[in-house]
Amino acid sequence: MFERVTNLTGIYPPLFSRYTEQDSGVVAFFDGNFWERDSYCRRAFFLHNRSLPEETGELLVELNRNLPLKPPPGWEDKLRDRQTLFVITGQQPGLFAGPLLVLYKSLAAVKLARHLEARLQVPVQPLFWVASEDHNVDPLLQSYIPLRSGGVTRLRLPPAPDGLTAGMPALNNGAVTALLEQLSALDGNGEYKEEIIAWLQSAAQRGGNNLAGWFMQIMSRLFRGTGLIYFDPRQAAARSLYVPLLLQTLELFPYLHERIAGAEEILQAAGFPLQVKRRGAESLIMITWEKKRYPLLRDGKHYYTPGGELSISRGELLTLIVKQPSLFSPGVLLRPLFQEILFPTLAYVAGPAELAYFAQIKGLYSLFGLEMPILYPRPGITLLAPPHQCMAAELNFALTMFPEGLQDQHPRRPGCDKSRTRRILCDNLWPRSRPQERVFSIVPYLFDYGFAFWQNFCRDFPYDPGHYIYSWKEGVCEHA
Repeated sequence: MFERVTNLTGIYPPLFSRYTEQDSGVVAFFDGNFWERDSYCRRAFFLHNRSLPEETGELLVELNRNLPLKPPPGWEDKLRDRQTLFVITGQQPGLFAGPLLVLYKSLAAVKLARHLEARLQVPVQPLFWVASEDHNVDPLLQSYIPLRSGGVTRLRLPPAPDGLTAGMPALNNGAVTALLEQLSALDGNGEYKEEIIAWLQSAAQRGGNNLAGWFMQIMSRLFRGTGLIYFDPRQAAARSLYVPLLLQTLELFPYLHERIAGAEEILQAAGFPLQVKRRGAESLIMITWEKKRYPLLRDGKHYYTPGGELSISRGELLTLIVKQPSLFSPGVLLRPLFQEILFPTLAYVAGPAELAYFAQIKGLYSLFGLEMPILYPRPGITLLAPPHQCMAAELNFALTMFPEGLQDQHPRRPGCDKSRTRRILCDNLWPRSRPQERVFSIVPYLFDYGFAFWQNFCRDFPYDPGHYIYSWKEGVCEHA
């Protein structure tokens, strides 16, 4: 059962919650209205004169052919169809498929694509952009697990050297095995734990010995049969498609910052913090140099990395982009435009951070002859497992008032440790003082309820924006 939460402000930043609630002052920061069918019709008409680059379609077929997708019949033809439009979402590749929010974004993209394809009568493909180029890797190598007795524990792989991207770190087989042994040894013996541990081990072996590969193996199993496909921008063939936009970005450098600054002024005047901080010297392009990724800064016609690892003239940079495009990737503010160039994007399913940086770059699209895709705010879910349903009832916890209800004070009844019950419930619904979807992965729920739970969740998932409490089965109170 999914029950909608009435107040988003206690869960999400103001920009995201107000956008989801269709505040007209916030919707104006973006193009189109995600609730209106006409917005998608206009967007599809605009994209009619564009087509999927032939080499992009072939690359998608190649990248997805060996994943355990079980795609629908004709999927390769759909990817090669130059009139296919896309609903895109994405995230960095995290341990055990990352936090739950990654799955919710993906489910929303799948269901939105199906809905738009039926309504607009055009081929619409859901796609997950695996942000394997990101270089803040350490947070991706860890996962938090709730304990039955209360509290949360952290599991992690060995740290990666500074500057490596999410697609680079080699997964040491011994480290993976040790991690899974730690996972298996945690308190509680879920009915499906042994099966899930074996699956995770097998997925790591099939994943090409790196985090991004392991991530895609896990995701493709979870979304098997849904039609969701994956794009990994590390591929050299993809990088060659970047070249025209990289060169155009260098030409437009002063105008890019002028447009971003204008949007930032409006956002700050409205009281919203900036998601991405700038100094004005950023080229918005990243370079991988000696196996480490750096932002490329500009001083006149001279380009350099912040720590002096590389210093290069404009002419040398242009030559390097053409001859070695695999060295270059877009920064966070440029990546949405690269996505748009590669894939005619009907809509992008965005989380709070993404929505905030899209607001900074609205003015960039017209410089490249593009329009911003419709931004669809991802739904959020808090999973209320059966043992915690009983605890919530015991505490008179009002689900619709989540998360405020966790802080309500109730008198203690004889023989009932309210404070301990509340702590266990809070550790599971609001762990580490953050939304559950940002902390836990799907793994502990698969341990207890198996893939059948996940399949039912996918079937019933309400892709309409908002936040929901999801409960299943009958709650049986388990006091550890």
